Amino acid sequence: MSLLHDQLMTIFAVPKAFEGHIGCIQRNAVCSWRQLGEGVQIILFGDEYGIRETALEIGAMHVPQVERNAQGTPLLDGIFAEAHRLSGSPHLIYTNADIILLDDIWSALDIV
Repeated sequence: MSLLHDQLMTIFAVPKAFEGHIGCIQRNAVCSWRQLGEGVQIILFGDEYGIRETALEIGAMHVPQVERNAQGTPLLDGIFAEAHRLSGSPHLIYTNADIILLDDIWSALDIV
């Protein structure tokens, strides 16, 4: 077992809308994060369709307001700063919302 396994980890992402095939893929991914244990905080950023409902379903924090550039692209510096502010964890992990994370993430934290 990892030395960090008992410590809190925050995983955060900016999902696309939870609809269609990508919605299914993202739901599978964020559910895999929840299965990492009670010591994992999840933050989902954005106001696209289904993000709020998915956050409620898996017990994640939802932050609908995201600063964007003129083209509508979320600005990651603001997202990182807000995740850091909201996190109660020494370990923050940003990932795409379609990435499944498994228990070996704890070993990866040990290595890092």
